[in-house]
Amino acid sequence: MAVLAVAIAALAVPIVGLWARAADKSTAPTVAAKPAAVPGTSAATCQEPASGQRSVLPVRSADAEMLGLVSPQAKEALGLPRAKTDISGRIAEAVKRHKVGGGIAPQSGEPTILNARSALSAALMTNIGGRDNQFSEVTLLADWDGREDCVVDRSAKVDDFSPTEPDIDFTLTRTAISEHTIANGFLENIFYYGDSVGNVWIGADTDGNGSADTIAQINIPTQLNAFGTVNSDDQITITGLAVNPVADLTSFPNVNGAYTPFVGQTGEILYVTYTDSESGLRLAPPNNTPVRSALLAFPVADLISGAPAAPGTIAPAGFPVTVGAAFGVAFSVFSNIAGCAVDDDGSIYFQQVDLVQFTGANIVKVTDIGTNQDRSAATNGFITITTLNPSTATGFPSPNGTYGDASGPPSQVNRFTNYSGTATTFGNIVALAAGSCNVLYAAVSRSAVATDDAATQATEGLFANPSALGATPSMIISFADCSGAFDTCTAPAAGIGGIFPVANGFADVARAGLVVAAGVNNFRVFVIGNGPDIRPPTGGTAVV
Repeated sequence: MAVLAVAIAALAVPIVGLWARAADKSTAPTVAAKPAAVPGTSAATCQEPASGQRSVLPVRSADAEMLGLVSPQAKEALGLPRAKTDISGRIAEAVKRHKVGGGIAPQSGEPTILNARSALSAALMTNIGGRDNQFSEVTLLADWDGREDCVVDRSAKVDDFSPTEPDIDFTLTRTAISEHTIANGFLENIFYYGDSVGNVWIGADTDGNGSADTIAQINIPTQLNAFGTVNSDDQITITGLAVNPVADLTSFPNVNGAYTPFVGQTGEILYVTYTDSESGLRLAPPNNTPVRSALLAFPVADLISGAPAAPGTIAPAGFPVTVGAAFGVAFSVFSNIAGCAVDDDGSIYFQQVDLVQFTGANIVKVTDIGTNQDRSAATNGFITITTLNPSTATGFPSPNGTYGDASGPPSQVNRFTNYSGTATTFGNIVALAAGSCNVLYAAVSRSAVATDDAATQATEGLFANPSALGATPSMIISFADCSGAFDTCTAPAAGIGGIFPVANGFADVARAGLVVAAGVNNFRVFVIGNGPDIRPPTGGTAVV
């Protein structure tokens, strides 16, 4: 229910609260252009001093303009931030003076009777507000009146930025609930929320009323200083938050000894994605690759935080949980709008979308294949992605392909696969969420149609679908990765495959016997909304 509610909300609300498409779309092609040629590459590594990680990335021109410019229409349609000055610092100062949760009535319109000591896995956390209004709050919602009527009947206000917003364009963007909840046997409820100027906030509810009593701020541009130099201003947009609830956090000190508080700790990992609509982050020498988005990992342990000692600990002294600085998992020259998600196995999914040439988008899957089996993406190598169409060498099926592995120590290895394949269809994805059995759900805007009238086009996404698919309404779609390889448990001997099908890192076709066509037949439609009615007639068939 929570996955469905989040996805439905995402269909109606873009990343920071504007319509999913601007009315003036003249600069965004409605037909996919030919992908730009990718310059020749060779492997290279460089040492990152703060994190102890090394980048495994192609040697490329140091020219930041190779990223191109995100069009003003795309920025406006997606609600990416307008120019501001030191917003993060001003918010931090205001938060220090503001008592959390007081002074302004909740905006959800529901009774504030939610018992936050209950199982929050059965509740929904979201943000209310957006650009061009004067309130921004984080709210818990639930249908807990015993009637199971799928209607919210209680709420709790987790945090309220309304009295501290220094700019009307500021907004909260994403939320996530920690495994650290009172219902799970911990002494506090921990909540995560991101904003449109590059902050991730950690709220701690220590008395069980659902309202954050203390707050820790993680400024992502500051964290990125460990990996290079931010070329644009100090603002980026947080596009995704996802929690892996159980991981061996020793994986972090295995890479960098400064993370000693996490030795022997089983805790959670907070994964964060962001996008920078300006000139991006230039990675550290010798490669100097400019990148626009990334997937970052933060270890979180059930330990009261000592004095901050970056990078090992960055939360303030006395905070209910210990938080480590960011580990880089992947960087990309492309944008990320839909964010990230974590499945039951601890694999992570994140989006890449070309908002410059509009060639398409994909979803990348990060799978831990190391012998440590630590459910962690912490390695001393991270990848930098410069193409939407990776290698389809032997062993990796076309058209998906693999971006390769990042490892270190040898027992900790991440594999990066083009999970969804590349298609313009996936450029309209605005949110990701993982469900049971490792099913991935995506909220998708209505597809762009060049012949629609201006009023209709104002409700559409930035991308037209492949002709084989045709126009689609706003949708929730699902992907599954259950086949393509075979298990080893039933193998008769070493080196011989078993008989049970298992995941191979790529989304399966929607129906057995089809030849995969990315963005056409490798997903299923779960819910449809406004737009063309794609349901087949009774007894008929459809593309998906």
